[in-house]
Amino acid sequence: MNPATIVNVSPNPFTDTFIVSVEATCVEGASLNLYNVAGVAIQRSSIQLAPGLNRVEIQTEDSPSGLYYLHYKTAITGMFMVIRMVKE
Repeated sequence: MNPATIVNVSPNPFTDTFIVSVEATCVEGASLNLYNVAGVAIQRSSIQLAPGLNRVEIQTEDSPSGLYYLHYKTAITGMFMVIRMVKE
């Protein structure tokens, strides 16, 4: 069973802040990395998932409007997702 079954990001499009929600079934570490369209890392975060709903707020007030990619990866199982984000 995958420990992180649901990943949701809202709002999208966003202005300065968005929330990443992960529904986890067990304890596991994960990384959240935000990249611009040129592939430059804008923000890197390591989180510890607990069973149940986990929410992480990402702040981007210093970044310009445009297209971004949020990379989500779990440490143990290696679940990997790329979520396209638009900053207004």
